[in-house]
Amino acid sequence: MQTTASEAFFGKTLALLYYYDKDAGKAKSLLQKLLSEDINDPELHFYLGLVYGSQDSFDLAAVEFGKTLAIRGSFSDAWLQLCYLDLKQKEYDRALSTAKHFTENAPAYGGAWRTLGYVYNMRKEYTTAIPFFKKALGLDSLDAFTWFELGARSSARGT
Repeated sequence: MQTTASEAFFGKTLALLYYYDKDAGKAKSLLQKLLSEDINDPELHFYLGLVYGSQDSFDLAAVEFGKTLAIRGSFSDAWLQLCYLDLKQKEYDRALSTAKHFTENAPAYGGAWRTLGYVYNMRKEYTTAIPFFKKALGLDSLDAFTWFELGARSSARGT
């Protein structure tokens, strides 16, 4: 039976509710059903990636985030989650590569530059991180997360 547009919309919402309620099994089942009817929906792949990530199925999560980005390369939350997966696994070189690709695909988004700075922080390359935080603030001066990271780096250096 084919799902209508409104059922698909509410299906996404229901799947997210299952995810936030920590019922990954129901969320995954519903998302897979919805994907069987619309394989090119980047949000469905993204949500499924979140579910897999919550189950520590990092490879499957990365595949779903990759599918999201193949469909919509500017999907910033997918770039961010893909980078976080790399960091969770202490794959700092891969995280750096992911963050650089993020800035290439979303150069006007401050969060991309903040993420690149954050990866450099995780690599303990603090001085390298600072210009990326400043670039992020140049694009979004109200980003509290970037201000925090920049302040932490500046105070650690005594500047």
